[in-house]
Amino acid sequence: MPLLNRYKYFATGQIYNFTYSPKWLNRLTIYDKYPLMMFVNYNNVYGLVSGVNMHWLTVSQRAKLIDFVTKAYRIEDLAEWGKPINLTWQTVRYLGLPYAMAWRRYFPARMRNIKAVAPTWSFEEIKNYVIDANTQKIIGVTPEYIQKFYAESMARKVRNVAQKHREANKMVEQAQEIHNKTPNAHIVW
Repeated sequence: MPLLNRYKYFATGQIYNFTYSPKWLNRLTIYDKYPLMMFVNYNNVYGLVSGVNMHWLTVSQRAKLIDFVTKAYRIEDLAEWGKPINLTWQTVRYLGLPYAMAWRRYFPARMRNIKAVAPTWSFEEIKNYVIDANTQKIIGVTPEYIQKFYAESMARKVRNVAQKHREANKMVEQAQEIHNKTPNAHIVW
């Protein structure tokens, strides 16, 4: 199948397993080589496949997402290829899941060995291959560790932004002091 048309074989709401090689591997501390993704959409502008990586969620969080999807949509719709469902990152956030961390984007050209994990959405398929998937065995860390790592990473980013704001405010205060001392001077930024 042509690489650019790979996304056409995905069905929204369907869960896929594949091998993935990140584009910027040397920049990543943690990544999932074998994502278990609930496909949501394909972005034509950036050429990216988007979805929720189930490995980044705990067992209870996976169950909550699956429960929401199965209650919001008929199983027949989920099992029917190409039938769209309205699942967005806002929906994932609404469920109280760590959406920013679990919401992932993938380059289709870097995806290999793509297979639907639970094509019929039967209870046994979902339980065995999605909810009870052993994340630690697959990617070497637990979802709890991933979520803690992500939270610490976000806290560092917030601290860095706050520091930059403090520095910018200090520069503005210095400029105002200069302006107050010499009211006829023009400040050029």
